[in-house]
Amino acid sequence: MNGLVDTYGWHALLTPELLVVALAAALLYAKAGHFEKYGNGEQVILRSRKQAAFYAGILCMYLGYGGVLSALARQSIDVYVLQLCIRYMCMVPLLIAGMPEWVRNGFLRKLPGGKKLLAFGGPNIPALLVFVAMLTLLMWPQSYQDLNRVELLRFPLHLVLLYSGWFMWEGVLRPRTSWRQRGNCAARIFVIGGVMLLPLCVSMNGAHYTISSFRGASETQLCGAPQVDWITTPYLVGSTSVLGGILLMGALQLSLAIAVIGMRRCVA
Repeated sequence: MNGLVDTYGWHALLTPELLVVALAAALLYAKAGHFEKYGNGEQVILRSRKQAAFYAGILCMYLGYGGVLSALARQSIDVYVLQLCIRYMCMVPLLIAGMPEWVRNGFLRKLPGGKKLLAFGGPNIPALLVFVAMLTLLMWPQSYQDLNRVELLRFPLHLVLLYSGWFMWEGVLRPRTSWRQRGNCAARIFVIGGVMLLPLCVSMNGAHYTISSFRGASETQLCGAPQVDWITTPYLVGSTSVLGGILLMGALQLSLAIAVIGMRRCVA
């Protein structure tokens, strides 16, 4: 731990800005949750489960985007894969399950295709296909290295992953969906997602990933000359994935199973 502090500093490890965002979201939820409507012949998750799911999603947001894992992800591709699993296999379904329905539906109506999803529900196979395709593009060894050289391309890619991931999980977590329909939806994602991700997971295990980055260097470090602070030199950090593919595959299957089991006991 001391080595991480020396390398990155407490600010980078704790990510206080993200802590403030997470705290604000938790406080807003504590207020908005009182306006959740129950009954009216609709199946909803138990109130205690909704609250637990949302706060767990907030914790996953912090771990998925900041904190110690972000520092470790710079050194190990497997930790970065773990962060992706936390974001898209844990954070997204937990926030969906815990979010008040009136807030969730309001967001969906503003997204392209959201009204159609609200009207018909069911498994969203196109969203699943987009999600797996973007995840494969992000994590395939060669494209991973290319994307690290052009950081700006990663931002829209992650936005598409969040968007398609939300639509993919909605089919499993819609309150009006029967438990049997929810199980069928999860089974399709389980099978299709598993088959499509298998080549990526196999290619990741044992693959060599290289992260392109920059660090400050003085001329003293370079050639023994007097120190000049503004000089920077590119360097490469190599990492070999040992468990990344297994983590990715296991997280998808496990999160689907937990989602179905967690939604089974509902109240009318």
